Amino acid sequence: MNKIYDIDIETIRNQYFENNLTLKEIALNYGCDAHVIKSRLNEAGYTLRSASHIPKYSHNETFFDTPNVLNSYWAGVIAADGCILQRVGVSDTISLDTHYKDICQLERYKNDIQFNGPILEYKNMRTIRIHKANKLSAALHENFNIVPRKTKILTPPNINSEDCVKSFIIGYIDGDGCVRIRGTSSGNPQILLNIVGTRSLLAWIREHFNDWVPIVRSNIKFEIKGDVCSYTVVGERAYKLLTMLRGCGIVCLNRKWNRINQYAKLVGK
Repeated sequence: MNKIYDIDIETIRNQYFENNLTLKEIALNYGCDAHVIKSRLNEAGYTLRSASHIPKYSHNETFFDTPNVLNSYWAGVIAADGCILQRVGVSDTISLDTHYKDICQLERYKNDIQFNGPILEYKNMRTIRIHKANKLSAALHENFNIVPRKTKILTPPNINSEDCVKSFIIGYIDGDGCVRIRGTSSGNPQILLNIVGTRSLLAWIREHFNDWVPIVRSNIKFEIKGDVCSYTVVGERAYKLLTMLRGCGIVCLNRKWNRINQYAKLVGK
């Protein structure tokens, strides 16, 4: 039985001819294959572009070549929420996904890496896919140890500058970190920072946290499901670490980092 897709022909016509999206990019919006979009356009009487007229988007191929504060932040975000797609005989693709509420993050990424392609939409997600990204993926591997299928094997980046380390950690928190405020048994608010990832990466983050704000007690433990670890810092130490990182001047996700200000008001700081 053929699956029925709710596809508006005028919408995909505009996306294809006016916005220059590819069939694959349009298909992503609907959760179908490119041939479904091609068939709908053909059935409506439209002539598709020849291969020579398919848009080829550009980007800054040297963006990750030399670690700095800006690219270290984006490497941290990619380490958390991005992926490198490698297939035999096909150039690498770097994909970065985020919730639609955080589209401002993708717009900054697009601007910083000088990508002139579209931000794709699929349900509640927004995505940037950079094709022909072999140079980017090579630099991400060399400088930041970001590789395909990294979820269970990600290791710390090869960076020594403290500013770059802080930027990478901020980016990683924006992707796989959680900042929240909870109540304690005494009724007082408590700020909490939780980060998930591999044991290797979290141990590296913990080591830097211990250098910046001396440790009292900290645990890294495996979650019940899978091989992903969880690292949590709470209370005054979490507040000091978050305040220190926020003071680096990196433009980060306000919906997470604004909780520092919310907590400060609650406790009268």
